[in-house]
Amino acid sequence: MLEEDYLNLLYPKGKEAKSPRNIQSDDGFIFIDPGLTGTGVAIFEQLHGLDERPDVPRNKNVKGIVGKGADWVKRAQDTVDQVDKFCDEITMINALNGRKYVVVIEMPGLWGGSAVSYAASATGGLFKLAVLVGMLSNELICDAYVHLPPMRWKGQLSKEAVRKRLVRATGREERWPDHVEDAVGMGISAQGRL
Repeated sequence: MLEEDYLNLLYPKGKEAKSPRNIQSDDGFIFIDPGLTGTGVAIFEQLHGLDERPDVPRNKNVKGIVGKGADWVKRAQDTVDQVDKFCDEITMINALNGRKYVVVIEMPGLWGGSAVSYAASATGGLFKLAVLVGMLSNELICDAYVHLPPMRWKGQLSKEAVRKRLVRATGREERWPDHVEDAVGMGISAQGRL
């Protein structure tokens, strides 16, 4: 499948976007919310949103990563190395048995009317984040990549609104770390349950 095909399968537009759905795929999905101060990773082995509760990754399949380094390039490279190692540890056995994985990475973008978004652009933060996304896409070995605009999976929802919807969808009151929560939210949204 091409990236656009996966994007439309996981995040359809229109009425279907808000309807619970199962993703009929033998693939596993790695959702990544990248950040220069923290990156969240959530690995879903299946996406069955029609069940009473949507699929949620087990605790060992989620991780918050903070890159180390004196400057943003070193932090970005350390983040990439940590994400690659974590994904390999979780997916290697299944991949050796023929399981394919699709990496879904949130793409940075300007949010219309958002002062924070425009400030990130003016200070260069948005461009640094785009470099991190490119580094992750270059390093991670998988069968397909989907570069996901935030508007496609959460619209204009704030972090607090995403958290409340995750609690409603999963029944889990305990918080995941900030970026991990968004990575899990991307997977829950793909099931039509956000």
